[in-house]
Amino acid sequence: MKNLNTLNPDSKLWIYQSSRELTDKEVADLSNGLQQFCLQWTAHNNQLKADFDIRYNRFIVLVVDESHNTASGCSIDKSVHFLANAGKQYQVDFFNKLQMHYWQNETIQTIPMAGIKGAFANGTINEQTVFINTHLTTLTDYATAFELPLHKHWLGKRVLG
Repeated sequence: MKNLNTLNPDSKLWIYQSSRELTDKEVADLSNGLQQFCLQWTAHNNQLKADFDIRYNRFIVLVVDESHNTASGCSIDKSVHFLANAGKQYQVDFFNKLQMHYWQNETIQTIPMAGIKGAFANGTINEQTVFINTHLTTLTDYATAFELPLHKHWLGKRVLG
């Protein structure tokens, strides 16, 4: 689908990160499944205007334009259930929020949140290192703040003080 530009900029979104890079075949299969899921996604029997994006074969972004219908707790549970099943199918974890991702030598690296201060201290990362921000909540945020240097990322406050 990926018609994100047709959705309201204030659309609600959820970002899930894969514990590993997905293969192109896995991304194609997952895209087909997500397309069907979004077409059938409802809240209290009302169709949600939804879409998705898969970024860098690693990040699953689900978006709901709540100017049409609001996502409910049950509808959000449906998306979590979908991704839990996909995780089992592809043997990946989409729910570990304690893993941070950053760019190094044109490759996405993964580091446990607990290791960020040590990586900064030993020079593996610095305040200009670009991190992926998976804590965004709107489509506008996704368009403007998905990738940020550490000093602008929420994580920077923990590392830089």
